[in-house]
Amino acid sequence: MDSWLSYPDVISTEPSHLVSSADLGLAIRRLKPKELIMTGAGPLDASLLNHLSRTGSIRTLEMAGADLNDDSIVYIAKMEGLEQLQVSDTGITGKALEALGKCPSLKVLCIGGTEITKTEAQEFAKRHPGIRVVR
Repeated sequence: MDSWLSYPDVISTEPSHLVSSADLGLAIRRLKPKELIMTGAGPLDASLLNHLSRTGSIRTLEMAGADLNDDSIVYIAKMEGLEQLQVSDTGITGKALEALGKCPSLKVLCIGGTEITKTEAQEFAKRHPGIRVVR
């Protein structure tokens, strides 16, 4: 008989320094969570970003305060099932919006505290009316 722990809907890496990228990648592959919380995560290595780009189970990705940049977003934008993305207080700029506009299932994008300007956010929202932008 499987316990409820065998199929969690949420994986949280808070505090992020307690989980290695390899362990997190393994957990995502095995557990197929619907939500991944990586608030305040440090630098993300290429193998973890590549794994995230191929993950279809995650619907919500919370990375507020994480060590993200525009190059990292390219991987995240490839997540097929991603509906909600929280990247507030990260180092992303308006350049990241081009990649995020290609995220197939994205419905909510939280960008407060980033280098994305109000004008860039408004233009993105006009081009992608199906994505709610929260500043």
